[in-house]
Amino acid sequence: MKRMNGAIVAVLLSSVVASNLLPLARASTPLKPAAGSSTAGDGEGSDRSGEMNSDVPQNPRLRRIYDALVEFRSDDALTNLVPIINQQGKRGFKTEASRLAMARLLVLAGYAYYIDENLDAGIQMFSLANKLCPDDYVAKCGLANGLRDVPDFEAEKKLIAELEALPDSEKNVIVHITLARHYKRIGEYKKALVHVKEVEKLDVEKRDVNSQALYARTLIVDGYGKPAALKFKEAAARTSNLYMREIFLANAALIEQNEAAQEEHLRKAGKLYPGDPIWRTKLAEFDFGHDREAEGFDLLQQALLGKRVSATAYMKMARHLWVNKRYDEAEECMRHYQKRVRASVESQALIAEIYDARGAAEKCEKTFDNVIARDRFQPGAYENLAKHFMFKTKTPERALPVAAEFVKAMPNCWASHFLQAKALNKNDQLTRASEAAQAGLKLLSQPASELNLYASHEAAHAHAIIGAKLYVDGKRDEALAEAKLFNSMKFNPQLPAYLRVIIMRPGKLVFGDKPEQENVALADMLLETGRVDECEKEYREALKLSADDQDIRGYLLHALSKKGDWGAAAKENFVYSQQVVNKIPATVDEWTKGKKPDAKPVSKASDVEGDAKPVSKDKDVERDAKPVSKDKDVEFDAKPVFTERDVKREAKAVSK
Repeated sequence: MKRMNGAIVAVLLSSVVASNLLPLARASTPLKPAAGSSTAGDGEGSDRSGEMNSDVPQNPRLRRIYDALVEFRSDDALTNLVPIINQQGKRGFKTEASRLAMARLLVLAGYAYYIDENLDAGIQMFSLANKLCPDDYVAKCGLANGLRDVPDFEAEKKLIAELEALPDSEKNVIVHITLARHYKRIGEYKKALVHVKEVEKLDVEKRDVNSQALYARTLIVDGYGKPAALKFKEAAARTSNLYMREIFLANAALIEQNEAAQEEHLRKAGKLYPGDPIWRTKLAEFDFGHDREAEGFDLLQQALLGKRVSATAYMKMARHLWVNKRYDEAEECMRHYQKRVRASVESQALIAEIYDARGAAEKCEKTFDNVIARDRFQPGAYENLAKHFMFKTKTPERALPVAAEFVKAMPNCWASHFLQAKALNKNDQLTRASEAAQAGLKLLSQPASELNLYASHEAAHAHAIIGAKLYVDGKRDEALAEAKLFNSMKFNPQLPAYLRVIIMRPGKLVFGDKPEQENVALADMLLETGRVDECEKEYREALKLSADDQDIRGYLLHALSKKGDWGAAAKENFVYSQQVVNKIPATVDEWTKGKKPDAKPVSKASDVEGDAKPVSKDKDVERDAKPVSKDKDVEFDAKPVFTERDVKREAKAVSK
């Protein structure tokens, strides 16, 4: 769709609203913004809320605009909106009502531009609305959300302070939503949840959809899994938009790791709204995770060629290309996005990841530094830059100031403390690493059963660091307790049967009448933290207790390979190879008869935490049937998001 230029903006400034629109302006509900977009064009999942009720404008022309925004048709919305402002609005801003009406129309125009990724025009609309009515909370909230997307944190901070200063009795739904988004953005998740819960109190009739979706996304970044899925289901139950209902349910299924339901809901969404990019990008990611590369690639291409711009489609395409080592094409994809839309912080961060993947270290480091300088609330940038130093350079100590800056910027974000723990552990500062890990776990205080995949993975590594410190200090029993926590919380991809003959790391262990399992748990925990000598010691102790256990011998062989002790590895390999050969006929018989193998699932295939690379926020998150805002969340809005697809890919690669 065509973008608004400066001339039309000037027309808007000189326009007023016709008298037949003034009654609507006096009633704040109909002209409240429904929402903007998440990474603008994606719409799905943004937190920016405005219209929290199910009321819609009764004026037929405004109703058409509202309906267009609900269905993400920003071009149709602006086609109807601009003439209302331009043709009927040449009477001047003589009254407060006329100024308010114009401000609300400008806010609607701002959200329409956000849906189409035209952030600059959107910011202009919000700014004009705020200048017309500086005290109008709708215009103020719209501008605050827009300034965060620029980003202009100082200007946003001023508006947030004004909203916070309002008496509690005057903080309505849109104010609480704006404050919740702000605190979620800066890593103050508990504060964000306070405001989301205030929205629930105000929503007496329990009809609001956006608040439930925001509640779900806030729970996700705070580490929750099942509770977030329940909120997505509640949003699905409340919305009248059948398309977004399927998207919400697909998100819930993703959190619950119900792949069949996830695919079913995405395909239903595609039938309801074939041309929208949200379901295409989500289903493409699903296909990639199930080795359907061609199908996923076609879906992303279709999303890129659609009528509505999708930042998520561009970024997923670029990531898919560089994962397949098509680096030049990946860079070109992001350059095209930047020329077509803008050089957003997120797009720059992804380009830095591409540089990292192709070995352009200097460009990678410089680009990440620029990203953090522009936006200090980018967890993915800190995470990926620190891991670059830890695992791809000979100067892992350079990760320490990066992690420290992350903690300084977002002190109440559990991910920042976990990253600092990893950096300190990598630099043999185990005491401080253990302290940082404990700080992160304190912020991630919910029961392990309620954690989402990424949070559980990170918490498991934190327990491994704490356990390693206890082990080194000679506190074996306490170390074993941490090792058991690590084993119960770490990610275990379920690999195909043909990849399970050789198992390099233990899966979930059953403790009881097999004392060697305790040695195995300790060894695996120590390997996770890079302490290979101690790991080897524990595996050898386990073999003394169970000499014929080929799995334990396989774990030991893997540890020796990581250690670089090829002589000992060759010796163990001779015994182990014979055991594996003896095992193959029975396993093949199980495959050919269609039986489910009784092999243990492989745990996280990466041998050290740095092997599995988290990705930054997948910017494609839900929104209701109302236009939504631009929120830099990712599917699991805990930036960076650690996806099951990444782990499965690495597990298969290593196993092969």
